[in-house]
Amino acid sequence: MTMSEKLQKSIENLYEVFAKYPLKEKIQGCPHCISDEADNVLHSKPLRKLMAEDLSYFAAKSMTTFGDEDDFKHFLPRLFELMSQGESVCNYGEEILIGKLGYANWTEWNEVEKSAVENFLMKLIRYSSDFEKDKAYFTETFLAGIANAVEDITPYLNPWLEDISVNKIYTLHYLVVDCHYGMSNVYLAKLPAQRKQIKDWLISENTVSTLENLYFNNERFQQLSELSQMLDLIYDLQKSN
Repeated sequence: MTMSEKLQKSIENLYEVFAKYPLKEKIQGCPHCISDEADNVLHSKPLRKLMAEDLSYFAAKSMTTFGDEDDFKHFLPRLFELMSQGESVCNYGEEILIGKLGYANWTEWNEVEKSAVENFLMKLIRYSSDFEKDKAYFTETFLAGIANAVEDITPYLNPWLEDISVNKIYTLHYLVVDCHYGMSNVYLAKLPAQRKQIKDWLISENTVSTLENLYFNNERFQQLSELSQMLDLIYDLQKSN
């Protein structure tokens, strides 16, 4: 996937901000489960040359059995860059990779680091919310990952109501209807607070009026069965609320 210019700039900013965390001579790991080979792979190439297959094991085990928070920060820019390109960079799913931010207590990092991460996550959602229909599962994966890293997911939903395109209807439909507003994603299903935030956002006056306006007043969007299906589900949610 070709990244947007704004998303690419946010990734370059990650490289700049986290450059102060160097690659250690040896990344410590659980002696019973992390081999020397796993460490050697991470030292085999410069950071920007490492590929998804080089980083997938570390991404899955980071800070639990392989490396510490500083090691995670060192590899963070490349991990997020590859993920943004559609690479499968974590053995357990990209929800786990983004969720590692929560494990690292990233909201307690210094303001520059927090701002860089927040900027990236927002740019990632703004970019992926406009994916074509066949890539909508990426968008849902990214959002579920963010839900595991933030207390309030609402700001990351608002881009769907800005500069609405047909693709945004497709990706939102995938989240709302196909994935039952995230319930089918095991990483989001276990987060009742964030699930409620998504539901509350869906049934809010702003969201409903915006989608209704498209459906009733825009001939192009009237032809989208995805939009009518989504509104039907939202109406049902309103009744059950």
